[in-house]
Amino acid sequence: MITYKDIQKNKEINAMIEQGNQVLKTLGYTEHSKKHALKVAEYAAEILKITGADAHQIELAQIAGYMHDIGNQSTGSCPQWGYFDLFHFERVGYAAFRSIDNRDSNWSS
Repeated sequence: MITYKDIQKNKEINAMIEQGNQVLKTLGYTEHSKKHALKVAEYAAEILKITGADAHQIELAQIAGYMHDIGNQSTGSCPQWGYFDLFHFERVGYAAFRSIDNRDSNWSS
């Protein structure tokens, strides 16, 4: 199973976070770097702990919190996937999250 620590160490995910940060910086937004991703993941975990969620749900929330900004991409190209746009990476992020654990039917749409 993919863990939150695996996600934090993933070079592709971190590259998407940094590229999104650069795009948002250009557009005049505040910092959305890895530091921001870590803080959102931390807040997500704390909220779920307060609500009594189990460890698995907390870890999924950390992963979602960490990855929540990977869709902030500009149009360009990527060696692995070729041409992409903002919406492509939102779909990639959703697919990555869904593939982590399909056991939780509460996330079904």
